[in-house]
Amino acid sequence: MSQSDEVTLPRSPTPIIVPSTTATSGSLSAAISALPNELLAEIFLAGQEDQSLPPWPKYVPFIPVSRLSSLSLWSPEIPFEILVSRVSPHWRILAHDTPRLWTSVVLDTQDKNHLKNAADYIQRSGALSLDVFVRVLPYRRQTPLTIPAICRLISAEVERLQTLRVESEAEPTGVPCLQVFFKNMPKSAPHLQTLDIRLSGRIPYRLPLTVSAFPDGLPRLKSLHFVNISPHNIILPQYAITSLQLHQCAHHVPALRGASQSLSAITQLILSESYILPEWAYVQLMLPSLKGLYLRYSPACDLLVSRIVAPELDTLYLETMTEDEMADIIAASHSPETQSCKFPRLRSFMLRLTATYGLWHAVMDAFQQVTHFTLLGANISNFLVPFSASHTPWPMLAVLSLPNMKARLLADVISALSNRANMGYPVRRLQLSPTLFADGESLWHSAGIDVEVVINPLTSLPAECRAEEWEVEDELEGGWCKLGANAVAESKSRALLPV
Repeated sequence: MSQSDEVTLPRSPTPIIVPSTTATSGSLSAAISALPNELLAEIFLAGQEDQSLPPWPKYVPFIPVSRLSSLSLWSPEIPFEILVSRVSPHWRILAHDTPRLWTSVVLDTQDKNHLKNAADYIQRSGALSLDVFVRVLPYRRQTPLTIPAICRLISAEVERLQTLRVESEAEPTGVPCLQVFFKNMPKSAPHLQTLDIRLSGRIPYRLPLTVSAFPDGLPRLKSLHFVNISPHNIILPQYAITSLQLHQCAHHVPALRGASQSLSAITQLILSESYILPEWAYVQLMLPSLKGLYLRYSPACDLLVSRIVAPELDTLYLETMTEDEMADIIAASHSPETQSCKFPRLRSFMLRLTATYGLWHAVMDAFQQVTHFTLLGANISNFLVPFSASHTPWPMLAVLSLPNMKARLLADVISALSNRANMGYPVRRLQLSPTLFADGESLWHSAGIDVEVVINPLTSLPAECRAEEWEVEDELEGGWCKLGANAVAESKSRALLPV
């Protein structure tokens, strides 16, 4: 295989270490060379999967000229499939003949070889489905032919397109890039399952953008993921998605109201660092199939939770709620017509909230079917008070996770759980941090409580919900959260209407 067949790589600051072929390591090299090709190929695939555990590609062939959003899909690692191709001629040939290694195609307009590299990946992937990741520069910083050339390459493989993720910069002219991109794409993508569109950087309060994408149909679309873009910015054909993720954007009622038929099949809804506009107080959103609702750092998210009707909701994650917001959610947790619970199947509840013991009692009364509760806060004193009441809250509670609680409250937790057990409502499992587990091990054993170690409970949530991966302090202080708080101030003076 000629040198011209190699994918063009950036100059790496860290040299790639190739196994030595000298006498000192000859036996090891011989042993590796003796492995069957089928086994080596599986090892390659396992290594690639391990490198790609985060939800975005690892390869970037340039140093960005501007600081990207924390939600950007790029990081400066050389892909595993390229690394193994450089170890030896034998590994190179085998890697190139393993189509599954080459199904993630990255096109970045800041890499001058992006078209050639992508074409090589497409050729080596055979006839397998493709996950395509595109990042386009602001329009003024690239030639007019760049985006059409990318679109032609993708269009030729549109029948194989399974995932499409497109990112552009919001400033100064990132918006036209998205418009030009989708204008040059095919009218339909018959096998596309995931569509991800994002703008990095700061955007205006109401983004002046309308993009039409795949107007003739996306019959297999299951997941939509928007960052810095609201649903009203993207015109899509009718779809029956099961997952919707909205990050750093405003949620405009007309867009979701018009899409309510399309959202009837949705099972997962994620909103992060976004704000809810005041008109949500007057809208009812029917989500009959919703199983998981995840909200983090979204001012006035109580407006949304209060207006959602989701009889199948199983999992609820609320990050950083205020007492007023939680009280509003509780007030709207039952249908005023039937007095029945709006979320009768809620079992797993994860919450960060500092509240009075009275509000905690109300939380437990409002969602009595909870079997697994996680409190992310450190001070749990008021939370424990209702556990000593004559009326046992959360009678079905089986798992209690307190990963951040203070050590001085260990004895209080033992007392509360022992009281529940004596009343015939034992908590089957208590989850604590490794430090607290070790500190209180003798207490747990003497009380007969089954304790587990939990390092980070957020790992059980979708990757997009993990706060430590998303939070950017300066942007939260002066960006979306502050803007959202101002935008919804009017809504907080209005009473929530009953659903």
